[in-house]
Amino acid sequence: MKPNYPPAFRRNHSVELKRPARLCFVLSVVLLAAAGTLGVTAPIQAETWTDATGKFQVVGDFLALRNNVVYLRKENGVTIAVPMERLSLASQQTARQMAAAAGTSTSPDAALRDLMAKMQSGDFRAAWDSLPATYQTDVNEVVQAMALNMDADVWNAGKRILGKAVSVLKDKKDFIMGYPALQQPGLDLTAANKNWDAFTGLLDAIVNSDLTDLDKLKTFDGSAFMEGPGKAIGTRMMELAKSLEQDVDPASLPVPMEFPGLETVPMMDFSNVKISTVRVDGDSAVLRLEQPDGKVEARETVRVEGKWVPKEMADGWKEGVEQSKLFLTTVMPQQLKENKPMLLSPLSPVKMFEGVLDQLLAANDQAAFNEVIDGIVEMVGGMMGAEQEPGIPGEGEEMTPFADPPEGGADDPFGAPPAGGANNAADPFGN
Repeated sequence: MKPNYPPAFRRNHSVELKRPARLCFVLSVVLLAAAGTLGVTAPIQAETWTDATGKFQVVGDFLALRNNVVYLRKENGVTIAVPMERLSLASQQTARQMAAAAGTSTSPDAALRDLMAKMQSGDFRAAWDSLPATYQTDVNEVVQAMALNMDADVWNAGKRILGKAVSVLKDKKDFIMGYPALQQPGLDLTAANKNWDAFTGLLDAIVNSDLTDLDKLKTFDGSAFMEGPGKAIGTRMMELAKSLEQDVDPASLPVPMEFPGLETVPMMDFSNVKISTVRVDGDSAVLRLEQPDGKVEARETVRVEGKWVPKEMADGWKEGVEQSKLFLTTVMPQQLKENKPMLLSPLSPVKMFEGVLDQLLAANDQAAFNEVIDGIVEMVGGMMGAEQEPGIPGEGEEMTPFADPPEGGADDPFGAPPAGGANNAADPFGN
């Protein structure tokens, strides 16, 4: 029995299936969202702050976040300075949100330059922090919805195959580069050789991160992820991007860089982009972006919960999130149920591909590796040249199993007098 989709969903079924992919693009645009300033001076409100060990807490007013140090004023009036890393992840997130909400800078161009500078230095956490708090919650809920409604057998099969594919790229590089078809005159493999390890290292970091752990994704928290695995992935991504800038012309890429207003800028080099604010009208603003080639564009931004984000992103965010959740909770589970037998069948393309990867991993010399590749090329050529036999079930139908995927002391971080007396060095708050 087919699922009974809501009327609004049925009216534009083909379009709605693409919403998750559109959301992925919307999330990528966050790289251009303006982050809140980190320097504030006015006290905001009292909060309960917890240290990284979870043993100590204090109630105090947030004063400022400067140079990765949080300034708090305790109830007894004492001001303390706490390095960000000495706080729990929850308290770190609170400090960032309060700093952004109370930022003294109202200039969206200054915020965008700050974000771009952090991104270019490898601080991918800045992209997450540039999202309004409710947007962060939306992202967490979308990822969790995907994990909660994903079939574990299908997911684990995909994870296993992806791991094997990365292993082939890592362990069989010499055999791949030595394949005869790649030795043609005029085919320059210099850039591929140079960036191979950085590329495979990035893939390996992703495959072995929380992003492929279905159980962890069920309780996904973007803040914790960006502080941990996301930081390592971001560092590797930055290294690869910078290396590719030296060897690859972005204009020659089959998929162009589509950051709004920065289409011709090298992949991660924003240093020569001139940004200025044309006008600010309350929570709306227009930015002027001048690219290195002299091209000038105007981009609308809006302030959401104290964060400047592209207007296009803000306009489509709510609908994109709603449609993504609808897909992940309604369509995807039904499609997985219907297609799981085919996907996991011993004769399915998925299993055949895994078998090929096993053969490639087992190849101990160039000749054995070439033989496997030659067999694949021959099989694919035969399939493409063969005519479809009449009477095959499903003949004439579109065989698409899935729609577009959703895309004081050493223990005292606060330097406060210990509670219960000056000799109690274990208490960082001195309440």
